[in-house]
Amino acid sequence: MRFRAVVARPDWTSFAVLSGLAFLLFATTSFPPDLVPARRSTVDGQADVAHVQDFAYVFNYARRAAARPGVSPYSLEEHRAFLSEWLGPSLHSALCFAYGPAMVLLLAPLFPFATAWAWLLTNVASSWLAAAGTRELGHSAASQRLARLVLLSLNALHCLVLGQTALATTGLIGLAPRLAAAARRGARLAAWSAVASVVALTAKPPLALVAMVALLASGHLRLVATVGAIVLAVQLAAMAWWGPAIVGDYLDLVARYNLVDADPLFRAGFVPGYMTNLRNVLLHLGADDRIAFRVSSAAFAIAVIAPLLAVVVTRRAWSIEQALGWTTLAYLLCAPHLTGTEDLLLAVPLVLVVDERRLPSRLRSAAIVGCVLPQYVGGVTVPFVNLVAPAASWVNVTPLVGFGAKLAPAAAMVAMARRRVDSGEMR
Repeated sequence: MRFRAVVARPDWTSFAVLSGLAFLLFATTSFPPDLVPARRSTVDGQADVAHVQDFAYVFNYARRAAARPGVSPYSLEEHRAFLSEWLGPSLHSALCFAYGPAMVLLLAPLFPFATAWAWLLTNVASSWLAAAGTRELGHSAASQRLARLVLLSLNALHCLVLGQTALATTGLIGLAPRLAAAARRGARLAAWSAVASVVALTAKPPLALVAMVALLASGHLRLVATVGAIVLAVQLAAMAWWGPAIVGDYLDLVARYNLVDADPLFRAGFVPGYMTNLRNVLLHLGADDRIAFRVSSAAFAIAVIAPLLAVVVTRRAWSIEQALGWTTLAYLLCAPHLTGTEDLLLAVPLVLVVDERRLPSRLRSAAIVGCVLPQYVGGVTVPFVNLVAPAASWVNVTPLVGFGAKLAPAAAMVAMARRRVDSGEMR
């Protein structure tokens, strides 16, 4: 019975379509070469810029970093050295490896594989997680059908193509309530699965914060303490392997994660104009990117800890579903760095809103639209439209449409929280 507590079944329709697309892309896509540490790549770089997709960069960077003890992977010099070694010295712009050490651990089992095979295995696993997470979080056939509009969207296709993390993180967050509930009933395997899920999210630290605040607000203190101990152990191991300089290098890297302060090497990888978040809104209002980044960071910090403040004030724990809906939307609206594909996380508040029958019907309908629309019109629109109509200036405002759409599910989360506070049924 305790083993069954951690066994999750995916929505087979979503998983079949997503994994089928992954195999199709695998068969038809040209990947950058694998980094061979013993020699410099002979690729010209300039001719292959279009093929340098996110997964290939992150995977090869992590694999190289793992093999270089005593060398901080977060330094500017290491990014430059990697780029030159991988694609040649003619390339002068790069993505930025700003992931936590957990990313290297997650990718380590794939290091023996070529980049293309590692990409395929990652996308199939991510598709399963997303299909399972949304199915387990939702409690009705309606919520599952609507979740498919998110998981089988233009945004999901973009996520597969780039090999980004949004499908996997959506699944991990969606599975959290089921695992936490089983852990509370004494299922140890479920407890360790919940801990492992949050530790995996520390590959993107702001998303780990989303999950940990939700666990704290819903009273899962032991799980959070265990996560904290493991994360500390991982960090100490990373410092022992790469040296204590990684702490300062990482903090410096994320503090400069904007177009004003970042080194020119990284600026091509920063596209705040694609983001459906507060940062992009501030840019359109005339703020420079340094100010937009800092204001967004402060807004995110305040919004994400709001459930904890509410627990302190009311002395009532939230349900983990309610807390996750809130913290997820805090991330999607205010997190200073938001890739377009991360709007897939709207599947989390979507299934919660669909199953919440006591919301006013108009607000509920608006929230559903607000979760689905950004999967087709928003940050994901810009790169696809630029492929066919590079001169279409109107496309630059579509991320603002996505941001505006997300205000509706945010309003629904506020209404749900207020109703539960008023009725005293926070858990």
